[in-house]
Amino acid sequence: MSVTQLRPTQAPWTIDGTPGREFLDRITAHIVEHGLSEAALRHLATIAGTSHRMLIYYFGSRDGLLGAVLHELRGVESREILGRATSRRQALKAVWAYYTAPERELEMQIFFYLAGQAAHDRQETNDFTDAVVATWTEEFRHVCEREGMDARAAQAEARLLVASMRGLLLDRLLTADEAGTNAAFQRLLSSVSGRGRR
Repeated sequence: MSVTQLRPTQAPWTIDGTPGREFLDRITAHIVEHGLSEAALRHLATIAGTSHRMLIYYFGSRDGLLGAVLHELRGVESREILGRATSRRQALKAVWAYYTAPERELEMQIFFYLAGQAAHDRQETNDFTDAVVATWTEEFRHVCEREGMDARAAQAEARLLVASMRGLLLDRLLTADEAGTNAAFQRLLSSVSGRGRR
């Protein structure tokens, strides 16, 4: 199983009281405290109080497990962040504020790790790819349409904004340059200061 092919609504670890749920709770708490440096599958199995084979049974692979952890850490989904935005500026500010908060750093580390893994698995369409490209692009497209763009322009603009945001978030994670990435983000904001054009 590749990077997070498990759909959250179908995954066995979504059911309270099941062994998979208990394993995930223990592993998530461990990763929150220690990060990814101690995230070898066998070590995580010990933390969960089970075997690595049982983790593979429930999550498919280490990457599937990390995908489940990421799902647990996400907290606010894209629709909740962007659903009330009436402009691109408002949407960008909301996303930037949320994902640059100190408590989101671990989530970003796991996110970009899984993104790298997905890049090596390009022959398969999986839920992670949908989540990082299609879902966010769709939500930004709705925002662009609310600003008056036609569907074609809104789709292109949305993809550009999502890619720009993702690039800045990765830059911030790699360089820890908060001032530089904040300045770049302000430049991005200034480029969408007007109403959308058809």
